[in-house]
Amino acid sequence: MNMMMNQRGFTLVETMVAITVLSIALVGPYIAVNNALTASYVARDKLIASSLAQEGMEYIRSVRDANYLNSRASWMTGLSGLSCYGTTPSGYCTVDPSQGDYNTNSSAISSQSSANVPVLYLSSTGLYNQQGTGSPTSFRRYVQMQEISTSEVQVTVTVTWTTSRQTYSASVVDTLRDWL
Repeated sequence: MNMMMNQRGFTLVETMVAITVLSIALVGPYIAVNNALTASYVARDKLIASSLAQEGMEYIRSVRDANYLNSRASWMTGLSGLSCYGTTPSGYCTVDPSQGDYNTNSSAISSQSSANVPVLYLSSTGLYNQQGTGSPTSFRRYVQMQEISTSEVQVTVTVTWTTSRQTYSASVVDTLRDWL
């Protein structure tokens, strides 16, 4: 009988306490790593989105510049008739620079309702487009152009996307002027 009393072991309570302490010790680093990964994905997507917004702005500028170079009637030819243009724009436009050429193809810009702005696709060559060529992304790019005066237009290019079930946006705003 004396032998039975000298045997020591872990009780169920001691085991449960040990498992709880171990679980708490593992959850902290897991949460930290998860938060760091999410932050890196958001940072990556912000960089892509700001580049896509800047690309859209550059394309609108190139349409304006091509209008001058090709001696078109108006500096906003190809843009002023769209629903995303006016003193109070009624819609949005999408911009797809992959459809343009060196003379700047204004048909690469199309009117959309705010609910129907399509996602951008990433082609196998690494270019973003809106023709459905490649893999769909979570990025959506749209443009609004508000006429300030006959010689000034404020252009806003916005890119929205979702990362980790949260929606983000990046915008570029610039004022284009009639040079002549």
